[in-house]
Amino acid sequence: MEDVSESKFCDQCGWSLTPLLNIHQSKKCNRSNCDKIIFFESWGEGGGLMVEKGNKLHFPAGSIKISLDPRDGRLTEFGLKGFIKDLFRGPEIPKEKESFLEFLIEQEKLLDTELSELEWINHLDLFNPDDSEECSRILKKESEYYLLKLYQSSSYGEAHRAYKSNDFEKATRDAYCAHVFHCLATLKLEHLDKIITLGYDCYHDMVTNELNFDNTKKEKLLIAQLARQVQNIDDLHLHVWLTDEQPILPRIHAKGISENTAKRALEFEKERRRIAKEESKADREHNLKSLDVKTKIFLAIVPIVTGAIGFLLGS
Repeated sequence: MEDVSESKFCDQCGWSLTPLLNIHQSKKCNRSNCDKIIFFESWGEGGGLMVEKGNKLHFPAGSIKISLDPRDGRLTEFGLKGFIKDLFRGPEIPKEKESFLEFLIEQEKLLDTELSELEWINHLDLFNPDDSEECSRILKKESEYYLLKLYQSSSYGEAHRAYKSNDFEKATRDAYCAHVFHCLATLKLEHLDKIITLGYDCYHDMVTNELNFDNTKKEKLLIAQLARQVQNIDDLHLHVWLTDEQPILPRIHAKGISENTAKRALEFEKERRRIAKEESKADREHNLKSLDVKTKIFLAIVPIVTGAIGFLLGS
């Protein structure tokens, strides 16, 4: 009986001798007297692939799926930009003049195949003028994305017919229109449409927050300037301006701030002075108590020192 473990795995290092189903690498076994090709996975700490120099990287069919659907994975910033560029770029246009006509015909055929499978219009003939109008009417109601694909297909058709008639100017114009419809349809892709809308909302909030922050910095500077001004107001005027219910801004000649902000600044200054007076009073009382204690200690020490001196002189 064949030993399955020996036929599928290296007897030196234990790695697989057959390609894996997921993204993997291959190299020669580095054990002595073993030159078998081994297949293995190697992932970095951050989750990315870690490929050492000399290793081969393998991507089995279906192992990579690029999608804007967040349920299929998360694209990096670089991956997202690259994928969206590819979506808008569309099929590659051949550079050879002879291949261009085939390209136009093939693109129309691919789009017509996709459209003919739609349940809304699969009973219609896209090449029948009457059915084509009905198809357009249905898709206007059901799907703007596929309506644009219909226009794209029609433009490719017009382009290759103009090309066959040697009307290259019209062919170029229709081919350009086909690509415009492709871009417009791309914008209607389910997830891209949400990414653009939500991304704009997020960006709008970011810019709004930055503007608000700039306004906040401006307001802080104005309030700091106001605080320095109100410190020069004597207690009498401070009291009167806070209690006579008359506008404060004209009296202090301040601009760029509200009446309510000016009033709060005066109230803050009044409270600051009150606290400062209480702290000053507390410091004076503390100093007086400290002086009283020191005096009592001095008075208590004097007789002792005097007695000690007398004792020493008498001896």
